[in-house]
Amino acid sequence: SVAVVPRVSVTETLTNNVRLDSVGQKSEQITEVGPGIRVSVDGARLKTYFDYSLSKIIYAQSSSPSRTQNALTTFGTLEAIDNWAFVDFSGSISQQAVSVFGPQSLNNTSVNANRAEVSSYRLSPYVRGALGSWASYEARYGRSITSSDSTAGSDVTSDDANIRISGGSAFQKLGWSADASQQKVDYSAGRSTEGGRLSGGLTYAVTPQLILSANAGRESNNFTGLGKQSY
Repeated sequence: SVAVVPRVSVTETLTNNVRLDSVGQKSEQITEVGPGIRVSVDGARLKTYFDYSLSKIIYAQSSSPSRTQNALTTFGTLEAIDNWAFVDFSGSISQQAVSVFGPQSLNNTSVNANRAEVSSYRLSPYVRGALGSWASYEARYGRSITSSDSTAGSDVTSDDANIRISGGSAFQKLGWSADASQQKVDYSAGRSTEGGRLSGGLTYAVTPQLILSANAGRESNNFTGLGKQSY
């Protein structure tokens, strides 16, 4: 099923301090007009939600030029191959503070240099299945991109991969699992970072009430002062 719901909102705001100044406060009358649309899909292979609006903000006393703001929330899952290959996706656009130490806006209409429009998107294909009764597996790759319209912020691109294998019902009292993951993060205003992790675990059910377990792993990264660690 598919549901499409359009909308439009009109908001009037009266403020005695549109620039959030401690001195020289300025009054303003602000009109915000925001058309938007919401789409929901609940199908056999695709389940997704999409909500987007574009707001026009007008300042009657010309405290700032008229401007537009985007707002987006979307997420979903596509089953590409029956019960085996999938794709998760998500995205958002919102107004966020550039610094926690700067002026904080209660809404999006204030004239605030400490405010930026931030967009984030993620795409993650993966496969999962079973090797008979011996093991189950999942292998996933993800790519995330975050960007800001503020020159003070750093755009970020992240790539990560993960593989997990765990024992199946054939082992009865013995359980086991193995995980391997790798991540790389690139910053437009800084150096890249990389990290990886290997881990494994065993469990043995002596009785239903008494279960023994053991875990081991190794991590590596290029973070300053951390390097490689084992546990």
